[in-house]
Amino acid sequence: MLPRRLVLCGRTREYRRAAAELPLKLGSRVLEVGCHEGLTTALLSERFGPAHVLGVDRSAAAVSAARTRFPGLSFDVLDVNMPGGIQSRLQALSLLCRGPGPETEDNGFRACFLDLGGDAKLSAVLQAVAELRQLPGLELLVVKSEALLRLRRDSALVASSFSTAPSTKSQTRPMLREQLLVRTQIRWSAAHEVVE
Repeated sequence: MLPRRLVLCGRTREYRRAAAELPLKLGSRVLEVGCHEGLTTALLSERFGPAHVLGVDRSAAAVSAARTRFPGLSFDVLDVNMPGGIQSRLQALSLLCRGPGPETEDNGFRACFLDLGGDAKLSAVLQAVAELRQLPGLELLVVKSEALLRLRRDSALVASSFSTAPSTKSQTRPMLREQLLVRTQIRWSAAHEVVE
């Protein structure tokens, strides 16, 4: 199942603005995958409280640096692209984020921020998105990936070129662009692209 909102960011500035401004309920549990040295995780903890935010990274050195830099926050080592077992591991980690606030039926993360780094291959980003979108109760997934954003833009260009093709009387199906827009309900905002 897809989260209700998917936000694509190309740059760190947009990613951090999303962390600072996107609406989420107080008491929501928030996960950052690819927390690096913890800056965005710290920003999220200012909004939701340190007990509600967890940063994970596949690099033990990055997690160690984050723990040193932000000792009051929760960080753990986790490679989201490891096959199998990721869901149970994330659910176990969500137990670390049990601060005061409304409990949910599944006690899962309501929002996830994904930043695998600027050099991450598109296949790794897509695999991580596929894993994370299965988190129960996830409402918002924010992805920082220039490659995924470029794919989204290129796909829209291809779709728009099909929609401007001359139609024939035998054509009974709507144009490809219209099909894509109906399926994804694309909406644009100034800072980033939002797909709901």
